[in-house]
Amino acid sequence: MDSGSLEELARHFKNKLSDLQTVLEIQNTKDDEMCQTSILSLETELENLEVIMILLQNEVKKARKECEKKQKLNEALLDFNKRLQYTISSIPDRLPRQQSNADQRKVESKISEEKEKPLDSEVKEDLPPLGNSNNSNGQQSMQQLKKSFQEQNINNVYQPEIQYLTVEEFEAVPKYMKGRMNYKQVNAMIDEMNKAYGVKYKLLKQKKSSLNDVNRKRYELYKLQESKETAGCYFIIDDDIKDVSVKKMDNTTRSILTILRHCGRIKEVRGGRLTRYVLIDMY
Repeated sequence: MDSGSLEELARHFKNKLSDLQTVLEIQNTKDDEMCQTSILSLETELENLEVIMILLQNEVKKARKECEKKQKLNEALLDFNKRLQYTISSIPDRLPRQQSNADQRKVESKISEEKEKPLDSEVKEDLPPLGNSNNSNGQQSMQQLKKSFQEQNINNVYQPEIQYLTVEEFEAVPKYMKGRMNYKQVNAMIDEMNKAYGVKYKLLKQKKSSLNDVNRKRYELYKLQESKETAGCYFIIDDDIKDVSVKKMDNTTRSILTILRHCGRIKEVRGGRLTRYVLIDMY
C-alpha cells in the first residue's frame, strides 16, 4: 500500500477495522432464524424482480417494434401528404369534360325528334276532361303546354363547346407555337370561344318568328355565313368572339388559335372574306 502521509495510513487502517467489525457481527447469522427468514424473503423478492425485469424487457422490445412500425407509417403518411399536396397544386383550373360533342349531338337529335312528334298525346295526359262548354279553354291550355314544352326543349338543346386542353397536350405543343404563353391562357381563350358558340347556337335554335328585330338580323347574318364546307358543323368567326369577350384578336390570340388547330380542337374554313373556326368533335 502506498500512503503519502500518516493521516492517509491511519484512515486506511480505520476502514479495514470497520470491515472486520462488520464481518464479526454477521459471521454468526447462519444460526439466527430471523436473519435466515429475512435472507429467504430477500431472495424471493429478488427472483420476483428478475421475472418482472424479464417481462419489462419483453414489453420494451414489443414497444420498440411498435415504434418502428409507427415510424415507417409516419414516413409513409408524410410522403403521401407531400404527393397529395403536389397533386392538389397541379390540378388545372379547367378539366376536360367526359361527354364528347358527338354524344351531345345524339342527345340534340333525340330532342329534335321529340319536338317534331305530335304533342297532343303527351299534353292530354296532364289536362282535365273537356266538355262542350269549355272546349275553347281546353284548346288554349293545350297550346300553352305545347309552347312550354317546346321552350323547355330549346333550353335543353346541347350547346357546342371546345374541350379543354390537357396538360400533356399543352406540353406536347412545339415551343415555337407557345412562345411565352402558359397553359391557363389557352384554356381561358377556350372559355371565351365557348361563350361565343353558346350565344350563337342558342339563338339559332329558336324560331325566327319569335325573335325581335335585332336578333332576327343576327339570325339572318348567321345563316349567310354558312357554306357547303360548314354544313352540319358548329363554327364562329372573329366578330362572334369580339361580341362576348374583351379579348383582342391580336398576335397572342392568333397563336392560341394556332395551338387549338394543332391540338385538333378546331379547324379553319375560309371563304367570303371570313375565317370560320369550326369545332371538331372529340372522340
